[in-house]
Amino acid sequence: MPIDVIKRCMQNLPNVKNVEGIKDYMKFTYKLYPKTLEKLHFGEKLTVESTKRLMLSDLLKDLDKGEYRHALIKKKYYKEAFSSMTYEEMAYVLTRLRPDYFLSEMPVDVIRRCVENLPTVKNVEGFNSINKFDFKNYPLTMRIYMLDKTKEETVENTKELMLSETFTHSEYYEAVCERKHFKEAFASMTYEEMLEVLKKVGEIDEFLSQMSKSVIKRCVENVPKVKGAENLVVATFDNFYYPKTLKKLYGDSTMKFI
Repeated sequence: MPIDVIKRCMQNLPNVKNVEGIKDYMKFTYKLYPKTLEKLHFGEKLTVESTKRLMLSDLLKDLDKGEYRHALIKKKYYKEAFSSMTYEEMAYVLTRLRPDYFLSEMPVDVIRRCVENLPTVKNVEGFNSINKFDFKNYPLTMRIYMLDKTKEETVENTKELMLSETFTHSEYYEAVCERKHFKEAFASMTYEEMLEVLKKVGEIDEFLSQMSKSVIKRCVENVPKVKGAENLVVATFDNFYYPKTLKKLYGDSTMKFI
């Protein structure tokens, strides 16, 4: 309908009496009249700018997290609208929905900006409880962020990726060993960091046996001394658990137990 008709209906229909069933439909809320209210407040077709204003509008204040997200993702320009916002506006939007699912759907450059800048946002109600961008709170988003951040094949990037929570336990070994500098990255680690990697890697013998003899020697002699190693197989580097690793270190003739 034309805008003037919509306005007349909203102004006058709530006053209508004695029409069976009409009462339930006379609350002109976004839940009941999304298209009508969008046309009235934002025009016939939503642009990037009007989509942004809709996302920040009080029209949506009564929607729960799921309803709010569903309302947004049906809009053609919701990603562009979100990316055009100030950090305070972005923070507000994230408080209105399940932030990890929503943010992980954004382009990588938007994810990067959010992860690196939103933690500094203050005075946005409800944001303090979700402003910590880590793998516990944002597993999907942080996976995308870390893969992008460390995509350049350097030793330092590979080390950072290996020590992060980017990969699940089942995919860690294969994903790490695909990196060009994974051996150098492991060799550059502290013994505490080496232990963290061995906790993640699953196939410890396969992984360690690919290292140089000097790295294996350092690892075998020192990692078992690190606090926390006693709860892992690495506490005892023997031929039962590490046949390939110890064969490389000591040769075929030595059945060495440590």
